[in-house]
Amino acid sequence: MRALAEALRFLSIIPIPGRPPKRAWAVMAAYPCAGLILGLIAAVAAWGAGWLFGAAGTAVTAVAVRILMTGGLHLDGLADLADGLGGGRDVKKRLLIMADSRLGSFGGLALVVMTAMQIAVLAELTAALTIGNNSENPLLIGKQLGNLSFTVILPLVVAPSFSRGMIPLMMRLYPSARPGGMGDRNRLAVTPAVVFFTVLSSFAIAVLAYGIAGLGLALSASFLMVLFAALIAKRLGGLTGDVYGALIETGDLIVFFGILVLTRMGWGSTLP
Repeated sequence: MRALAEALRFLSIIPIPGRPPKRAWAVMAAYPCAGLILGLIAAVAAWGAGWLFGAAGTAVTAVAVRILMTGGLHLDGLADLADGLGGGRDVKKRLLIMADSRLGSFGGLALVVMTAMQIAVLAELTAALTIGNNSENPLLIGKQLGNLSFTVILPLVVAPSFSRGMIPLMMRLYPSARPGGMGDRNRLAVTPAVVFFTVLSSFAIAVLAYGIAGLGLALSASFLMVLFAALIAKRLGGLTGDVYGALIETGDLIVFFGILVLTRMGWGSTLP
């Protein structure tokens, strides 16, 4: 429990009392579970918003709550990464720009695009799944969603658990671009056993939610996250704490989009 509490403190701004555990690797192993809890909070907010808003309003509420819980931490990493890659001509300059707390044009655009894409995909998901669950009354969409079923808000739970569960793998696969930084200190706590546990947990949650289609979703999403990390590592000489935040936001979007594709293909959740 202490490891989970510390993981939540690190991945969000939720004020959780207590001391960190003595074993740093336990905190990294708790990442999928921490993501699951953060996802449940966003799902509850979406469920509440469904009584007042249509699909778009529900999606905006869910994304807003996700940002509030983290204090925009991961989005800040995405913005810093975009500024560094967009404005730096070499590795040293890119890392220097990323360390600057000021927001540049590339970072601002990245924030807008990422937030807009997450809202758009979640709105499409909410509308598609609600129509499927209310086929006798499709006019419900655009007015209010009412009591959203668990199937509709499930993507909000699966995505953050998966994206955070994949971070230890990224830490193990790629070196640190900024030795001594916070990201590097966390990376040193990652063992092969931690990677195995977090990846297995992430895949298990996806399979539990979407059956065999969930396995395909997990394989595809993990491949894209690893590919994205590889491209960044090539430009920066490794990964940083900002990159891990960007990977989390990107991973969330990839999983949201993947679930939307499954929904369009008629492969919905295996859960009631």
